[in-house]
Amino acid sequence: MQNLILVVGAACPIVNSINIGIIGYGRHAQKLESYFNEVLFCSYRVIDLGRDSQSIRQLIKDGGIDCVFVCSPNYTHWPYLKLVRSASPDVPIYLEKPAVNCPSALSELCSAESMCNVFVGFPLRHGLLGKHGYLAEVLKEHNACPEQTVFSSFIISYPYCLREAYCSSWKSDSTKSPWGVAENLAIHYIDLALLEAIFSHLRLITQTLVSINMTSMRLQILSRVS
Repeated sequence: MQNLILVVGAACPIVNSINIGIIGYGRHAQKLESYFNEVLFCSYRVIDLGRDSQSIRQLIKDGGIDCVFVCSPNYTHWPYLKLVRSASPDVPIYLEKPAVNCPSALSELCSAESMCNVFVGFPLRHGLLGKHGYLAEVLKEHNACPEQTVFSSFIISYPYCLREAYCSSWKSDSTKSPWGVAENLAIHYIDLALLEAIFSHLRLITQTLVSINMTSMRLQILSRVS
């Protein structure tokens, strides 16, 4: 499973059998489920929790759910995260990226309590070190001369935003996806790039929308010699 997991809380305990509740059981959730046999060393049962808040809260409160996967649209991630955590203070939660997609939700997240056992997933297949491995070559050169600071600029396109499916979806709705194309590019590239900064001294300097379906990025890879 080509997935990098950012661990925000403690790991869940080892058990013989688990019930996995999924919120937003669509294409992405089905993709994740296809990997369960590879990564789980116990028997499991997948339960579609639906999207009704009261029903989800009750199912979790009843204690029959051992962990929850939130795979719904971006703008629902934070509300569902709060909902699940209010129903159970410690049930492990796997959250599709991004955890939040607007400044107000980010402020709430930063000040929230009882957010242990939350795992945010970043698919490597979209990362700058994954399928689109342009940055990998830049980092390789930098590793050869770690005393140098390198600047790199490139453009990323998002052709999907030109399709009717995009225009009629929540992704084009400014109330649900405030940053539009920039947001939907960011969840696949920027967040992972920032995570990689921990290991690579990499900084995102600017991101600019240059056309309806393209954004430019300028990165700085700092010298590792103080």
